[in-house]
Amino acid sequence: MKLTRKEVAAAIAAAGLLAWTGGALAQVQRVAYYGIGMEMSVASVVHWDAAAGRAKETDRLGVRSGSYTSDGNGGRVLTYDVPITTSVDQSDRCGEWATLRDDQTQVIYRDLDQRPRTGKTIVGVVGTMTWVGGCDDGVSEPYATDGADRPRQRQSLSTPVDVSDLVAGTQLAGLSEEPDDRQLYPYGPPVDTVTFSGLPGTVRFERSERAYPAHLRQSGWVVMELPSGPRAYRRMATDARNGREIWLMGDMQGNELKWVDQTNMVKPMAGASFGGEEGAARTWRSSFHANGLFGFTLFPDHTAKRCDKFPDSPSWICNPNVSWILDMDNVAITTVFPRYTRVRTWEPLARYGNKQWVFETEVYQNADGSTSPYFARRVNYYEDKGPSAPPSR
Repeated sequence: MKLTRKEVAAAIAAAGLLAWTGGALAQVQRVAYYGIGMEMSVASVVHWDAAAGRAKETDRLGVRSGSYTSDGNGGRVLTYDVPITTSVDQSDRCGEWATLRDDQTQVIYRDLDQRPRTGKTIVGVVGTMTWVGGCDDGVSEPYATDGADRPRQRQSLSTPVDVSDLVAGTQLAGLSEEPDDRQLYPYGPPVDTVTFSGLPGTVRFERSERAYPAHLRQSGWVVMELPSGPRAYRRMATDARNGREIWLMGDMQGNELKWVDQTNMVKPMAGASFGGEEGAARTWRSSFHANGLFGFTLFPDHTAKRCDKFPDSPSWICNPNVSWILDMDNVAITTVFPRYTRVRTWEPLARYGNKQWVFETEVYQNADGSTSPYFARRVNYYEDKGPSAPPSR
């Protein structure tokens, strides 16, 4: 029997060998890795070329290549052609201001199961920390992490994507039309609510009222044609219980991603609110955190506390120098730190059970009355942990 070209392509796609870029065929496994729990996740897309022993990894920092081998224990060790180098200025052990340089040389992707399309993977990194300047100038120390405490979801990019719900009139909160300016938006560009006219069609942003052409690629990526260039989004998971949608996003050059990140989205509910001051004066735990747990307790007298709980700490650590107000439907929380003040604003989007979805922003409040961004507008949910007890003061 002779198959048509279309039938051949369909058969290859079903086998998981259809590339995400415009339907080009290649013997390369393309896999996305993203966070699934309550953490600030780092997503990546890796093209594994088994025949060549080469891989291309794309994440928030960009694109890089390297060679990879199996470690014999279910892990693929990717050694970068050029290390990923980042640095931060901080005090050294002598109290001198110095630069701590991080040179990441390897990443290890270790699958926790043998399922071909989706499963769990832990991602560890190997590198060297080096002091530049200060009393420890030139001192280096190797490090290695296994990522076992934060497994990621693994999904083949040949997995079908269902976006049939994005019909005319559908709204989705969490997309961005802003350029990817890492200096201005180190945690990602500000997001907004869009209204779809269908796919293909347009997406119209609520704040700017600007509309852009959008279409669905065969690979499952929804691509918007922005003035800064094409931006692609891919729905990875949805949870009907809490409304959460996990998407990958990234800017494109030609048919390739220049970077990729993970973002939360939710469908807004009409009339969403906290239910007045009584509804806002609760204990709220964030779905985002960098390392541990994080949240606020808002008291009825408009005082509050901002609390963290780290993995190695048996108790919560709280900053009591916090106040809050309800401004129309929005909650504004002011936290006074020793050297600065920050204001976090919540704009209600939707409510699923005890999950309150919001747009949230946080800015530094400077002494001269001006503000500067800490993080740009993003989608997050807070878990309502119950009424706040009156503070003991």
